[in-house]
Amino acid sequence: RGLPAAPTPTPPRGIPVGPRAQHTVEEPARSGEWRSTEAVGALQAEVDLLRRQLQRAYEALRDANIAHRVLLEQLQAAGQLDGEAYQRAVKARIEHARRRR
Repeated sequence: RGLPAAPTPTPPRGIPVGPRAQHTVEEPARSGEWRSTEAVGALQAEVDLLRRQLQRAYEALRDANIAHRVLLEQLQAAGQLDGEAYQRAVKARIEHARRRR
């Protein structure tokens, strides 16, 4: 599946803040309330997009995990897999991958 393109953020307007004034926030409206801006809307759209992408990634990972478990159960039931040897090999491979980081 292709992932949808991220929305193009709208440049923020307002009071410069942050390091080297690269970021801005809008002037507060009356009584400390903040006005909704195009920049805030763009950020909210990006957050929503990232949440949807993360949810799809979790679902794909869950589905792959289920398929893997079914395959292992079938191989083990058919006597074609030594479960303990498989677990040792997986743990060794994971440790090797962690050391390479």
